[in-house]
Amino acid sequence: MAKGQDETTDSNRSLLNRRGYLQLSGAALASAALMGGAAASQSEEEVDVGADTVVDLGEQGLSNGDTIDDYLDEYFEDGVEVRIPEGEYNWDGRGFHRAANRDAAVIGEGEVILNLQADEFRNDIRAEGGMVAVENLTVRGGPSQSSRFRLEADSDGHVLINNFNWPDGSDEGARSRPYYSPRSHAGVVEIRNCYFKGFSNNGIYTSSPGKGDDGQVIIENCVSHNNNIAGIRIGSSNSIVRNCVILNDSPAPENNKGQLNMRGIRIAESGDDMLIENCEIIHSYDGAGGPIRWSSDGDSSTGHIENVRIYNNTGIAAIGNRESRTQGWSGTNISVDGNGDLGVPSQFENVCEGAECHNLSSSYDADDAREFIGPQGEEPSEGDEQDAESESESEPQDEEEESLDIGTVGTKDVENIIADTNGEWSNYLARRSGEGTELVIVTDNSGGINYEITTSDRIVPLYEREDYRSNRSRPTDYTRWNLDGTWTAIGSTAGGGHSGDSFVYFGDVVDVDIDGDIEGVTVYKDGSEVSVDALVDVEVNASTNRPLGWRVPEQNKVLIVDGTDAEGSSRFSFSVTGDVTPDVALSSALNSDTLSIDGKTVTGTIANGFTGFRFSGDLVGVEMDGAVQMTTETTNI
Repeated sequence: MAKGQDETTDSNRSLLNRRGYLQLSGAALASAALMGGAAASQSEEEVDVGADTVVDLGEQGLSNGDTIDDYLDEYFEDGVEVRIPEGEYNWDGRGFHRAANRDAAVIGEGEVILNLQADEFRNDIRAEGGMVAVENLTVRGGPSQSSRFRLEADSDGHVLINNFNWPDGSDEGARSRPYYSPRSHAGVVEIRNCYFKGFSNNGIYTSSPGKGDDGQVIIENCVSHNNNIAGIRIGSSNSIVRNCVILNDSPAPENNKGQLNMRGIRIAESGDDMLIENCEIIHSYDGAGGPIRWSSDGDSSTGHIENVRIYNNTGIAAIGNRESRTQGWSGTNISVDGNGDLGVPSQFENVCEGAECHNLSSSYDADDAREFIGPQGEEPSEGDEQDAESESESEPQDEEEESLDIGTVGTKDVENIIADTNGEWSNYLARRSGEGTELVIVTDNSGGINYEITTSDRIVPLYEREDYRSNRSRPTDYTRWNLDGTWTAIGSTAGGGHSGDSFVYFGDVVDVDIDGDIEGVTVYKDGSEVSVDALVDVEVNASTNRPLGWRVPEQNKVLIVDGTDAEGSSRFSFSVTGDVTPDVALSSALNSDTLSIDGKTVTGTIANGFTGFRFSGDLVGVEMDGAVQMTTETTNI
């Protein structure tokens, strides 16, 4: 029988079962489109799938504690965006299965919990065209039988899973995983901002398209915690694992064959041009598998690994280094530490070994990195079964675009480029220390562009502007926090007519990259037209693309204020002897209206969530009112 909500143990309610895992790591996992808000309950994380109809299930009679499956069966269909009101609902494991194939979504508004009542869940989400999205849900209770969400898109289809979390895992032998993509996947599957722990047969299993229709898989801002076989598994061309954390610190449940082999990231097929970047893999449990491994089917794959930090206590190489499997891969800016095998492929560059490589207060100048060629590790047994899935003849189409380095772009006059923002955003700015700089990117009768703009402090999309507002349709326009402490705005503009996106940033612009049809691009900074090279505010180290002398702030301790068991609001207060900063990556609830930082003292209220902070020095003067807990940890990596 599935573990129900009321059967969950206290340990299953711990911070590590949600997104507080980051207290163990220095990783940057923020889904930075959150405008100071919660990863698990943020309505700003909405998609725009182009649905014709919006259905609020609360208006259709769904109440807190009801069973939700019949409502999903009835309303989740093509052209419909289904909204689920904040609350807890019983879930019999169905309702998403092939119900909609294009321009449709299921979106939780606030914190929506589905309490699994059945022994299994087996739902297929397929986009035959357009987008099909599922967002802002958390499943409590784990299956005891074979279970998965099967994600698949035709060549012109797009499946988006965003902030869909699985903290309770599965029973041993359940052959269960949260997400799987079959051979017939040919379009784009994206899995973003998800946390999944304790599954018996992979966390994200999306390698099969690499031996079929080769559809792209993008996995970003996700956390895998103690999942068997592999935390994240890819294998198709152009697939990406970015800004993810894989933490294996205790045994996962065994699979249906009684096997235990907890790899971090597994490259299981022979796709081309795969990318793994800005990730942390922590294998502090010495019985885990290798942090990054290639399977026997992956010897002809190609790809690149960059800005990856690994802590490895296992006897298996940190990055599988058999030449026959890794020869098509390159790597740079890799740091490895731990008591285990720290080996990496010999062709990788800028590899640093030892605890000093992970010191967040150290310089990130690449000249300081030490090259290292590790010992040859032994390949572990595969410990996994093959999945037989139907094949399809569809192939995704790739387009090459012209690339633009930092330089001057053409300018055009665009009227009314800077519109007043709404009062909510003005209030938000007023709460910030210092003034932000407004940035607007406009294209005029172009074929569209893709851009990345990196800043030394937070950059936030302006979703509420009247003109040239950023598009909430993820992954169109959003921002993320990077491992080195910088922020990057990522977005695109469509072709034809006037199209534009707006942001406000704090600090300095340190890097700009624009790809696509660059004719007709115009950039405005605080209302004044500027060239792209004029956006960069400081002199940048050519090797690192960071400001000269850049150092990450030395806040090597974290504090989690946990109010998940509180009834109503609870007040908290604490002081530190050093500096303190709220961190959205450590938070499910970060409400600037109820949070105050006066120098070294923080006061606030919290209800049904947790808030994280990074600080230096010592913690002093702690006060708590109500059922709230505090957890502190010093980050070593």
